[in-house]
Parts: sequence; structure tokens; C-alpha cells
Amino acid sequence: DDPRMSHSVNVIGTGNLLLYHSNLKAFIFGSTTEVYCPDVEVIPEHQIPFPMGEYASSKMVSERLVEAYGRAHQLDYAILRMGNVGGSGSGSPMIYQPRRAPPNLLQACFRVATGLDDEVVIRGNKFETRDGTALRDYVHIEDVINVIRNAMNYVLEQRCITCTVGTGVGSTVLEVIHEYTKVSQVQIP
Repeated sequence: DDPRMSHSVNVIGTGNLLLYHSNLKAFIFGSTTEVYCPDVEVIPEHQIPFPMGEYASSKMVSERLVEAYGRAHQLDYAILRMGNVGGSGSGSPMIYQPRRAPPNLLQACFRVATGLDDEVVIRGNKFETRDGTALRDYVHIEDVINVIRNAMNYVLEQRCITCTVGTGVGSTVLEVIHEYTKVSQVQIP
């Protein structure tokens, strides 16, 4: 985590959006499930946030900004705490910049499968999971789009909501790589 970048993009960026768009009728904020304690495998809706790390903390502060601004200015909002988003929209190719490091595991697998990179770098193998690699809840982008649409409809009825967006099923890094290999029929080293 780069603390300055996380703070700048999340906290200052969210604050600027709220302040400079004072005629907003509703606001959808994309947060992260990382605001929860990392030891929680399945996150119930009532779980109390406990962010670890700069990115998660900056998202939590941003959530508080949205809530405070909403109360002060009668702005209805949805805060969506998303798991790891992956995939592409129907009919949309997965295109990534060749010189840029992939931001998530699925993109890293895609880059290896298409010959842009030689291997997927696994960061850590000593987690208390089935195979020692990190466990994440992966949710497809089209599901996230549907959640955002539904949240907007909900918010436009003058309501506020904070919810977790995910499948409720965790997959480890190695499990995702093995599944990607199986589906793509390309060995992912």
C-alpha cells in the first residue's frame, strides 16, 4: 500500500466529488471488503469493520465522509463493500496495458495466458488457508453492475444502504490459478 496514494485517491477524491457536485440527488460509493478483519472468511452483513492497511483504512474514512455528507445535506447513498471484481462485460474483450502491472489476480492470469507475462507472481504462501495462499471472494463484473443498478434504484427512493457485495465463497490464489488453467487450457506458471 502507498499511504499517500490511497489517501489521495480515496479520501480526498471522495471528498472532492461530494463537495464539487453539490446538486447530487444520490451517491454510490464503491468500497471494499478489505474494511473487515482479514481473519473473517465469510463476512456477515452485521460484521463490524476493522480495516488493516492503508488502502482499507482510506476506504473506511471515505465511507464515513459519505455518511457524514449524506446526513448533513440530505443526500441518499449506497456504500458497496465489494469483494475482488473480475471478468469482462459481455461482448467486451479483456484488454490490459502491456507495460502496466496487473491490478488483480484474474488480470495477471489473463496476461500469462495471452503471452504478455511469463508467470503469475504469488505474494505470500503462509496464510492460514487450505493451500497457504491468500483467500478472496471473487465477484463477476456483470454481477457488480447489476448490484450498482439495484443500489441506484434503492437510493433514488430516498434511502441509504451499506452492504457487502460478493459471492460468499472464498477461493485461494492457487485455486483461482488452477481453475483459470483448466478453463483456458493454458498452463499458468
